[in-house]
Amino acid sequence: MLSIVFPGYRHENWERLFLSIRDSMGSTAFEVIAVGPPMPEAIAERMSIYSEFQAIVDYGTPTRCAQIALLEAKGEIFTWASDDGVYMGLELNKSYELLKSKSTKDGVCIRYHEGGNNVNDSYWVATTHNDLRMSGVKSSFIITPLGMYYTEYVKSIGGWDCNFEHLNMSNHDLAFRIQNDGGKIFLSPSFTFTCEWSGGRPDHKPIHDSHFENDAPLLESLYSIEGNRSVNLELDNWKNSPATWSRRFG
Repeated sequence: MLSIVFPGYRHENWERLFLSIRDSMGSTAFEVIAVGPPMPEAIAERMSIYSEFQAIVDYGTPTRCAQIALLEAKGEIFTWASDDGVYMGLELNKSYELLKSKSTKDGVCIRYHEGGNNVNDSYWVATTHNDLRMSGVKSSFIITPLGMYYTEYVKSIGGWDCNFEHLNMSNHDLAFRIQNDGGKIFLSPSFTFTCEWSGGRPDHKPIHDSHFENDAPLLESLYSIEGNRSVNLELDNWKNSPATWSRRFG
């Protein structure tokens, strides 16, 4: 079974995302775990018809919420999503089948469209990006802005580092730790997910601010020196993250 976890607050998009997951998984068993503020009553009633869906209430950072969802995941393999996007065709199931043929330390980089734009394969190589060219980031490293991994393995190394606020930099950190531990990351067979992106939208301000004020400096501090970053974290490190993400919820 595949567990799809996501932190989110755009409740009006959750059914659309869920239905795209169902279509993209075909006949393969799955579950969806969303973590964020409580759904409006009408949406909660609508989502209650889907036995594969569960929602957990939390007002923390996106990384904290993702970690809480991971702790509840029952699938052998898990992935994460964004609630401003949808999966395409049967592509999610293809990535699931790919990872099932690999070792438990391996992962899949879920290739996606952002704003309808395609990118070439070099985009998923960490050092293609100037801000990731650091001594502790190997030239072979692949990034997983969206990824897929074996659930118990990722739990065994502590999951996401909830000192990061938004998932972007914490996803990079997770991918780097896995590759430092001997895991290999494979590109998804095709583009699998498409999401909206407009950096000028007011609801992106907390993401923008967390990136520049906390997450990017934190990643640099961890990877500016080769061998400085530990693979293993405490799985309950989410408890050290504030219960309310002040940038969004005050």
